[in-house]
Amino acid sequence: MHMSISRLLARLFGVALVAGLLPLLSVAPAQAAAVGEAEPNNSTSKAQRVDLGTTIEAGFRTSGDCDNNFYDCDVYRFSTSSQGQLELDLRFSDTLGTEGSFSLTVLNAEGTAIHSVSIGASDYDGSRLRSLAMFVDEGVFYLSLKARVSGFSSGYIWSGQPYVLGATVTPGVVETEPNSKTASADVIALGRSIAGSTLRGDCDNGFYDCDYYRLPLAAATRVAVDFQFACDLGTEKFYTVSVYDTSGGRLTSRDVTGADCKGATLRSDAVTAPAGNLYVRVYSRTGGATTGLRYTVTVYGVFAASNPTIAGQVKVGQQLTAAATGWTPAPAKLSFQWLRDGKVITGATTKTYVPTLADAGRKISVRSTGAKPAYLAASRTSQAHLVPLLALQTATPTVTGAATFGKTLTAKAGSWGPVGVKLAYQWLRDGRAIQGATKATYTLVAADVKHAVSVKVTGSKTGYATTSKTSKATGAVAPATFAKTPKPAISGTAKVKKTLRAKPGTWVPSGAKLSYQWYRNGKKISGAKQVSYKLVKADKGKKITVKVTGKKPGYTTVSKTSKATKRVK
Repeated sequence: MHMSISRLLARLFGVALVAGLLPLLSVAPAQAAAVGEAEPNNSTSKAQRVDLGTTIEAGFRTSGDCDNNFYDCDVYRFSTSSQGQLELDLRFSDTLGTEGSFSLTVLNAEGTAIHSVSIGASDYDGSRLRSLAMFVDEGVFYLSLKARVSGFSSGYIWSGQPYVLGATVTPGVVETEPNSKTASADVIALGRSIAGSTLRGDCDNGFYDCDYYRLPLAAATRVAVDFQFACDLGTEKFYTVSVYDTSGGRLTSRDVTGADCKGATLRSDAVTAPAGNLYVRVYSRTGGATTGLRYTVTVYGVFAASNPTIAGQVKVGQQLTAAATGWTPAPAKLSFQWLRDGKVITGATTKTYVPTLADAGRKISVRSTGAKPAYLAASRTSQAHLVPLLALQTATPTVTGAATFGKTLTAKAGSWGPVGVKLAYQWLRDGRAIQGATKATYTLVAADVKHAVSVKVTGSKTGYATTSKTSKATGAVAPATFAKTPKPAISGTAKVKKTLRAKPGTWVPSGAKLSYQWYRNGKKISGAKQVSYKLVKADKGKKITVKVTGKKPGYTTVSKTSKATKRVK
């Protein structure tokens, strides 16, 4: 029978009281329909039947009907055609402060409490309750609200308080409490996820929630557990996930931190379970960060496999064939991916592969990936094989030009192949690289004089081995000669105490460094090495000459001697 909340409360508490309560009630959740509360509904046998998706417009009485009439108990009976996640939307007045609470309990068809939540006065908008992951099995379940409304004193805030309540079930594979022991474990299938939460303490003196799951195995199977939850909890330890064999022997156990929210750590911890029942236990303290937090558990099969091998001559242009062996059980699908230096080769996804020039000088391997329903995809990678570089067609270079200072030499590389070979040049002096001399031509410098010069040509091309060839060396590089070396002249009077001056003339090319040496009757005058010379007593009666020597880097040194003066007076 449908009854508006105002009519319901008026019948229960009187018109005057209702007029004061209605303005305090939060907006009811949007539901398909609304019904009023039908008392008495203080036990599962008297529970009011309500359809999922219906809003219940109800309220706590001013006098109790359970627990020595100190409490008001409202029990509602729901039925669902499939198991799934239960969402409860409970709202009441937002003017009750922060003190005081009442209990909300979800019971299964047998009347066993499976979820319990304390609802505080500050939970008036229902958001906390909606955030809690609770699960129910297919069939009947009950929802019980229990609030203290009377006693030996006054001021019970829930006395006469209205509320609205709605329930929906989202179908899915979920845990069904109680499942705190192996005997009551939820049965799961390999590769199929089940959702659960740690909400109600049911082990270790009620401080912890233990959820057990049972996986029947027809044969020994290598398995791994995938355990995932929300990734916003931080890095502390929140769960312990353990795996037991059919006799209760522990196969593995891991403390799970917030950093493991995506399940990678547990997935890497594979174990071999014998035939029979495999049990997975999720263990977490209630009242903490994980309370009511949804998690998923999936047990996957794990492949055993060997690394693939590569058959064929590892060479550019020669077909290679991958062989994947040792997979247990046999994958439903086996795929391949060829790799170059460990990186994917685009489009190379078949069992065979023909190396190209891009592979020469690089290491080739192949990765095989096995897939099968209910199994974690697994990959294995072969040993890497070096693809040899191809050989270039080469030639020994030659050098043309005069091996004389200032002259230009030209390198003739010869015929190199295939087309597209890039040639580089390096000129050598006595076999050592000449800095900056990297063109096909080279102009000989002073440092080359008396040394042999050659050229090294280096060919390079993608997929080919870089190769160098060196020419035959020239003979020792000869110095250049001055184009003009005039005979010097002497100016001045050939008389004691007079000064003579050498006139060297113009040397070609310019830049020659000139030095002087004066002579007395053909013999060196000690210290007379300047362009001028002042005659002394020892010169009297003697003839004076001067020798000019021209030097320039890369040129042959030349000396010229002047004509002698008259006898000095």
